Amino acid sequence: MLSWIFHSSGRNPSFLIGGIAENFGSSFAVGSGKNFIIEADEYDTAFFDKGPKFLHYFPQSAILTSVEFDHADIYDDLKAVETAFKRLVNLIPRTGKLIAHDTGESLERCIAKAFCQSSAMA
Repeated sequence: MLSWIFHSSGRNPSFLIGGIAENFGSSFAVGSGKNFIIEADEYDTAFFDKGPKFLHYFPQSAILTSVEFDHADIYDDLKAVETAFKRLVNLIPRTGKLIAHDTGESLERCIAKAFCQSSAMA
């Protein structure tokens, strides 16, 4: 959705998302704008790197939609998932922005110590 918003506003972003976007007919594009939008998740990077993919990126900003126990093949429990998300939040610089679209306790714990400006909405 964010890629489409940027595209519609004339910012022509590059993007990489996890599925084929109906608006673009592709899961990626190399745009001429300065923004690169990536849909990142907490799943492991590769068979030789069991760390979450999103810890390899250096986000300026992030939108978190939920934090829940998922990928039981990678994480032992919800606390382990939260630790991964807390690490992601710590990558966002003080000048960045964090938007949380959920008010669940797990998400609130993950954003509680963010260095950047953050806002949560239900």
